[in-house]
Amino acid sequence: MTFSKTGQLDELIALDRYAIQSYDNYKVGDTVIFSFYNENKKMDEKRVGVIDSHITTEKFVVNDRFGETHRIEKEDMHKPLETEPYQLWERWAKGGASVESTIELRNKFEDDLRWLFDGYRYSMGGRIQLMLGQEFVTGERANLTAYNCFVLDVPKGKRQSLDQFLEVLRVAKQEIDIQRRGGGTGIAISEIHTANGVNVNHEFFNIIIPENHKDNNELQERISIGKFDKVSVNSKVKDYSMTIKIDDSTEGLYNALRQMVETAYENSQDHRQLNLDFSNVRHRNAIVKGVNGRSSGAVSWAELFVLVAKLLQQEKINNVEFSEIYSSVTHLIEQGGSRRGALMLINSAGNDNAEFFIKRKKELGYLSGANISVDLSDTFMEKVKKESVKELKLWNMIIEYAWKSAEPGVVFMERYNKESNSNYFNPIVSTNPCGEQGLPEMGVCNLGHFVLSRFYDKKDNDVKWDDLERAIKIAVRLQDNIIDYTQYFLEENKKVQLSERRVGIGSMGLGTLMIKMGLRYGSDEGNTFVDELYKFIAIESYKASIDLAEEKGRFPKCNLKRWLKVDL
Repeated sequence: MTFSKTGQLDELIALDRYAIQSYDNYKVGDTVIFSFYNENKKMDEKRVGVIDSHITTEKFVVNDRFGETHRIEKEDMHKPLETEPYQLWERWAKGGASVESTIELRNKFEDDLRWLFDGYRYSMGGRIQLMLGQEFVTGERANLTAYNCFVLDVPKGKRQSLDQFLEVLRVAKQEIDIQRRGGGTGIAISEIHTANGVNVNHEFFNIIIPENHKDNNELQERISIGKFDKVSVNSKVKDYSMTIKIDDSTEGLYNALRQMVETAYENSQDHRQLNLDFSNVRHRNAIVKGVNGRSSGAVSWAELFVLVAKLLQQEKINNVEFSEIYSSVTHLIEQGGSRRGALMLINSAGNDNAEFFIKRKKELGYLSGANISVDLSDTFMEKVKKESVKELKLWNMIIEYAWKSAEPGVVFMERYNKESNSNYFNPIVSTNPCGEQGLPEMGVCNLGHFVLSRFYDKKDNDVKWDDLERAIKIAVRLQDNIIDYTQYFLEENKKVQLSERRVGIGSMGLGTLMIKMGLRYGSDEGNTFVDELYKFIAIESYKASIDLAEEKGRFPKCNLKRWLKVDL
């Protein structure tokens, strides 16, 4: 099996997002991923190409897969160190087997994994594909997470406005730390209290980006379209002013945000300006080697500070408006080639701002970095059935907006917790960004998927049940190994995941499998087959999990009596 070599999405996405990247040592003949501006000079586009020649040490002639020639700056391209599927499969197999306790187990499981990955029988979550086993290619483990998605702490309600703002920022820091190393996030925002702003005008906040900064042209463009209207912008720090000099790191940027908010609340009567000095923040597309990505640049980060300045200038800030900070962070972080994080925001139907939340995203530019869902309780649904005016109005609004724009989604968190295997020790508070998995605070998505069409038995027009059973046993063990393999950048994530050892085994390609078998989706025969197939996958997955428990011990939070609700 090979990639298409036509520059289409299969090759572009695989090489850009999941292959290990190098940002140096370019040679003629190297396959590269590069960015360029298309004909309208505004839209940044990525393509696969091959280096034809050097113009200088910092500029190259690149021929793309479509036969076009480009002159590309070094900082606008990167080189995948893996260009064929088998190279990825070999790396994943070595990484997935590396945590086994003996050489014999490692060798056996590496062979098992190599079979599982061959021909894409099984596809792990994208973050796992990027980071797993990098040390076997580069000699160094990736400074990334294997988890695709996380649910963050629920931002708690605070009585004091400053405390509430800082609590919102605390969770934003969790979001930054996770997304910069890979992974989307889910946040439940219902508990955030409405806070008071501060009595300052826009000139209180002074953004400093020097004229010689590489992002200065981008800055002027953003100013021209009104992005910086709520602040002052200058190229030099003004005298007799308070100054926050921002360090070029996510830690430095977060600390500056906190200091900005604290200064605004504590000095609202001070007539001096607050200088926010971005002189040291690196430019857009600068390589950030530690996380295998590129910088969003000083101007993009400055826009987050402008958003915070706008919120501070409001008389009141409600929970939906606060969540614009989380949405903005999603736009800022790029990790693993072109892949950015993702975000789910969940607000309760019982929250005072539920209607505002539903309408908010319809306005251009608001919550643009998030998916949104409304949490509906059983009590709420009962009132809808009884046509209670308040609840029926909100329900109809949800339906209307979902019909118009596919958002908001709905989630039944109360029912979710009743069905959850972990409900007796860790309640589900939100879903991941795409809504396919509910998680507790600081819980993670540890996912992989069978490609069901690869298990088609043409001879018998059936499923290769023995192969699928073998694949399930290997996959469950692999996902459990990931828990011990991956790095944990937040101690709370480590504590939660090691206590519950959550794995998710899913599937793709059901429609293709049914087409091959001549089964019509939705027919009685088709539905009977689907029930049989997923019952098999569920039972075999539980059996594989039980085998792991017998071999390695139960997960720490396991309590069979409470889970099964029986006396043992």
